[in-house]
Amino acid sequence: MKRFWLLSAALAGSLTLAAADFSPWDAWKNGYTLYEKGEQFRDKGDYLKALNSFEQAKKLYEQLQKNRPDWNQKIITGRIADCDREITAVKRLVGDSELTSPAASAPTGADFAEQQSLRRELEQYKQKLSEIIVENDDLRRRLARNQASQKEVANLLREQRVMQEKYALLEKRYQDLERQSLEPDQRLTELRNQLIEEKLNAELTAKRLKVAETRLQKLDQDAVELYRARSKAEAAAKEREADATRLERELAELRRFQANAAGERSALQNRLDQANLQLKEQQAQIGSQENDLQNLRRQLQDTLKNGGDSVTLNAQLLDENRKLRESLTELQGAAATSQEQNTQLQNKQRDLQLELVQVRDLLQRLEATRTRLEAEKGELLKTLEREKGGAELASVELKNQRERIARLESDIQTWSDRCNRLEKRLAERKQEDYDAIAASDAAKRKLSTEISLLKGQIAELTVNKQDMETASAKLKKEFDATHETLLKTQAARLHLEGRLKKLETETAGHQKLQADFKALQVNFNALQAENSANKKLAAQLASAQKQLTALQTRLADFDKTRQALARQQRENQALAEAKLKLEAELAARPVIRQAAEPEVAVPPRIVTAKGNPAELVAAGQKAEQEESTDLAIWNYRTALELDPSNAAAASRLGMIHLKREEFNRALPLLDIARRATPDDPELTAAAAAALNGQEKYGNALALLEPLRKKYPDDLRLLLPFAKAQAGSGQLKIAGELYRQAEKLAPASPLPKLELARLYLQGDKPDEAAAARLYQAARKLGAGPDLELEPRLGKLIDENRQVTEFMTSAAQEAARNNDWSSAAWYFKQLLERDRNSAENAVRLAFAQYKSGQLPAALETLSMNTASPDGLLLAALLRFRSDDFEGAATAAAEAVKQNGGKPVKASPQVAAEAKQLLAGSDAKRSVLAQKAAAAIRAAIQK
Repeated sequence: MKRFWLLSAALAGSLTLAAADFSPWDAWKNGYTLYEKGEQFRDKGDYLKALNSFEQAKKLYEQLQKNRPDWNQKIITGRIADCDREITAVKRLVGDSELTSPAASAPTGADFAEQQSLRRELEQYKQKLSEIIVENDDLRRRLARNQASQKEVANLLREQRVMQEKYALLEKRYQDLERQSLEPDQRLTELRNQLIEEKLNAELTAKRLKVAETRLQKLDQDAVELYRARSKAEAAAKEREADATRLERELAELRRFQANAAGERSALQNRLDQANLQLKEQQAQIGSQENDLQNLRRQLQDTLKNGGDSVTLNAQLLDENRKLRESLTELQGAAATSQEQNTQLQNKQRDLQLELVQVRDLLQRLEATRTRLEAEKGELLKTLEREKGGAELASVELKNQRERIARLESDIQTWSDRCNRLEKRLAERKQEDYDAIAASDAAKRKLSTEISLLKGQIAELTVNKQDMETASAKLKKEFDATHETLLKTQAARLHLEGRLKKLETETAGHQKLQADFKALQVNFNALQAENSANKKLAAQLASAQKQLTALQTRLADFDKTRQALARQQRENQALAEAKLKLEAELAARPVIRQAAEPEVAVPPRIVTAKGNPAELVAAGQKAEQEESTDLAIWNYRTALELDPSNAAAASRLGMIHLKREEFNRALPLLDIARRATPDDPELTAAAAAALNGQEKYGNALALLEPLRKKYPDDLRLLLPFAKAQAGSGQLKIAGELYRQAEKLAPASPLPKLELARLYLQGDKPDEAAAARLYQAARKLGAGPDLELEPRLGKLIDENRQVTEFMTSAAQEAARNNDWSSAAWYFKQLLERDRNSAENAVRLAFAQYKSGQLPAALETLSMNTASPDGLLLAALLRFRSDDFEGAATAAAEAVKQNGGKPVKASPQVAAEAKQLLAGSDAKRSVLAQKAAAAIRAAIQK
């Protein structure tokens, strides 16, 4: 009981002090923090601290609801309801016996009167304590009023100080204007200096132009000489080519003559061999005849020796001799003829050999001449190429010089125009300066009037200050008296607390109360047992509720299936009716049906029942464009009846059935279409979607894996593949695939919808993450989902309301320059939506304004980059003297914005204007470059 009263007094005192200086943003932030601490204590098992945190958070929210009725009361009421729910849950976990002291049962025995007197005395002390607490509250309220009065006095003094500072600033400005009106205008001097610089630049440009013209003339002369040398080289090359052609022709003739001479030589050699052979044969005959002659002479000698008829013998010998002489003469003549022929042939052979040697020498000379000519030709060609290259370089340089001269002429014209404009501006500036001096005189007179008024206001404020100082002295005396009273009250309270402790010690020593305490402890144990039994019952109830939820889900699925079957039956019936009507019309007009107003609710169309399948497919596509799906189905089916392997009709009809979730009908048609183009990603993805619809996830994975290796970043294949992984129980892999799809198509809502469905699967569904993804998909253009909307719609509405509430609170804190509170709110918003670049920029700006520059840069680097965020990063880096990084960030912001300047938020634009107008933007060359880059990056 004592702890309860002390806790109540502490809470009352804290709330009274809080009411004296209440900040709604701090209240909301502290309530949020206390609620999170309560959840942490509850998870750790420290239920008493958790209960205390939840109750304090609830009181802060109630106080916020009371003091700020203009805020969204639905959000605050929801937070109070959350606190009540957690308080009830914690009390249920702990039990009421631990939170409140058990009431003592009525004692019996001899000491009943003593206990009653002690209790009466205790009640009197409690009543006195209540009176003291009430009096303490009154004193605290008076103290709060005194503090409020002191704050009002302080505010008035601060206003007086501000007015004095304004007066000093106005007086300083007046003096500056007086000094400026007496001093010469610096701008005129700068303009004159600038005009002189422009004239000097114009003269320098004219000199450069003359030098360029001289160089251009020289280049023209060099080009003419190069063209002449090129012409000469080309003529010489043509002459050398003609000589080479002539020599090649002569060389060919000599080679033909050499071939003919070789043939004649071989013929003469054959004839010489035959003549030598004949000579040898004749010499052999001469030898045999000489042998015969020797034999005859020997016979003659033998005959002469032996004797005989000499006359007859002589006649015979003479006859034989004559014959031999004739034959010898013939042989000698033949030998002489052969020898003469042989000599002639040898002479002719020598002549031919000499001629052959001469021809060989001539051929060698011709070959050397040809080699030399070819070398000269190669050198001439190289010289020609060099001359051509030199001519081209000269022409290019001539062109560049002409362009440079044109640019210089344009620059001269620009500088001339600029000089004229500057002279005109100088003349206008003189008139403006006269007008400015007149305006400054008028402003001076106006400021004198304002200063006199301010002096009167300051005199009134001085009187008010004296009155306030008198009131403050009185309030201080009252505060001192109140403080003494409060000290006396605290001393009395401490005395009463000592008495209470003594009474509790005496009561605790009583034996009867101990017995009662034991009995109460037994009862408490029984209550704990009953509580554990209730927990078991609650667990059984939770499991029963889960089973009931599962049954309700199955019932809803059955209802969806029934509705789908009913819808399909209606569509089939409509198709049958349309088919009957079309068949009747085709029977009436067998060839072609003229355009007329049909009876069915489809647009008029010419359909050839036995026509070309391509025409039927085209008619079906046109019907699809006109949203006449039934007529399109009839055309595609007719085309498939005429040509069962028509891939176009099968693919279109399969896609229609797939959109209607008629997976059993869609899959065979898509297989027909895939036979024609088996590697088509769109058809393969559609077939996999049909398999997923039939819950054949393994088949879908087997179908998609080959094409996934070929097209790893194809979104059409990635989504059904991830769904098949999720269906086969690989939720982690499916989540990674869906996130990859999000990166590939950030503007598509499909990956976010599927990832939201994935978060709702498993043992621990993450409804908060699913709600964020579903909300992001709805922002990207997705329609309401029949599965996600009933489950996440309420949570999304609550999140949206909380986000709007916290955004308005953050903006209000920023308007009041409470940047620490604004940073806390924006940080909570960023944690709720990590992909929000806008919240990241707002958080970084609030951190920067609250003096946390490194934290602001870290926030921008850790979150999604946007042009506005890069522009803010450039400002922050400029503030931290990282000028190169600032220029790089500004250029990256322009690049991400499509090469256009960024339309910055008003706060960032104002901060940039203030930062770039200071002296930091001019203190170095890097700073000036960075400032120029930032100015160019901001849209004016």
